[in-house]
Amino acid sequence: MTTPNEIKVNGRTFTVTSRKDKDGRPVYELHGKRGACYFTMRAAKHPEFMFLCNARGFGLAAGMESVWLTDADGVLKEH
Repeated sequence: MTTPNEIKVNGRTFTVTSRKDKDGRPVYELHGKRGACYFTMRAAKHPEFMFLCNARGFGLAAGMESVWLTDADGVLKEH
């Protein structure tokens, strides 16, 4: 079972923290139990959708290329 500050993506549970970007929209950071760290980037044409980037190096998160997240209803979840 996940809590409000957790999300399950591809079967793995991540702790979620957030901060505001320069436009005032939340940027989420996902931290895994074994040290994985990702952050969200919003799609340019559809900012309600986000993809994951590797926080330890630049680029898409390996194994998470097809994962899309949304917070359109105020809660971060997989789309």
